[in-house]
Amino acid sequence: DELSNVEFVSKGGKYGYKVQRKFRDSMIEQFICVYEDKEGIYFETTADWKEEHILLRTEFPVAITANKATFDIQFGNLERSTLYNTPSDKAMFEVCGHKYADYSQLDYGVALMNDCKYGYDVHEGVIGLSLIKCATEPNTDADKGYHVFNYALYPHKGALRESKTIQLAYLFNNPLKAIKSNDKKGKNSVSFARVDAENVILETVKQSENGDGIILRLYESFGLETETELCVEKVSKAYLCDMMEMEACELPVENGSISLKLKPYEILTVKCKR
Repeated sequence: DELSNVEFVSKGGKYGYKVQRKFRDSMIEQFICVYEDKEGIYFETTADWKEEHILLRTEFPVAITANKATFDIQFGNLERSTLYNTPSDKAMFEVCGHKYADYSQLDYGVALMNDCKYGYDVHEGVIGLSLIKCATEPNTDADKGYHVFNYALYPHKGALRESKTIQLAYLFNNPLKAIKSNDKKGKNSVSFARVDAENVILETVKQSENGDGIILRLYESFGLETETELCVEKVSKAYLCDMMEMEACELPVENGSISLKLKPYEILTVKCKR
């Protein structure tokens, strides 16, 4: 590729370099930056892509020695080998992951987060992510055109459990937004629901399918048996439900708090009524 332009940019607590690269007939622009209030290095990317049968990837060599890496999936994560010792290891040259891949040893680790790409691989001390595939079947123009995507590298102390990888990956994919409050008295707003255990993720808040309550779906993310308090605002009754939102049993609500116990990687569905 050919480096076309490099420009330093400082804007609203964000600092970094805007880099333009030309590859054949395509142009890639990245803002490689850090934020005052965020951890990690961010790669905000646009690409005007015109190639065929060329796999565009990003790769980061890291000084980590570990036989397994952890990949995000819906309601949890999974581990895959970073070695090529067996035929099954070789077959897993790429792993499907959602928001992050985390490669850690006991004292140190690195996570690669993204907002819309899903093909990771971690082998021989290199973390990689597939960005544009450029296939021509069944669509001869697949992946040609204008692309916008972001990814971020997050070095951290300790292994996955000691890091902020999961929380930062959620914020990366669902950034906080400032909205105007209708509270004329100027009181501070509060969360409708929250949990007090960092390994329990409140994944879903939605209206129940039959319209008689609010569904909260939680899961345990570290593989640990965990007791936690689910704190809810202005809820009089709560029910433990199955995944189809059928009520199984009533849960006591005391001063806006519901006691829950989760098995490793268990998913719980709670219906709240006001």
